[in-house]
Amino acid sequence: MSVFISYNHNDEDFVEKLGLALMERNIPVWRDKWQLGLGDSISACVKDA
Repeated sequence: MSVFISYNHNDEDFVEKLGLALMERNIPVWRDKWQLGLGDSISACVKDA
């Protein structure tokens, strides 16, 4: 199972902790800040994920 995290950037601190806790349990996490690079297409990256 993998997890896609969609969130409001006001919740950044919580999302960081949640994502790291899931990864510590060997659950793959897709999060924009971790997977997107400068100039990447957001829609293409989300679709591929």
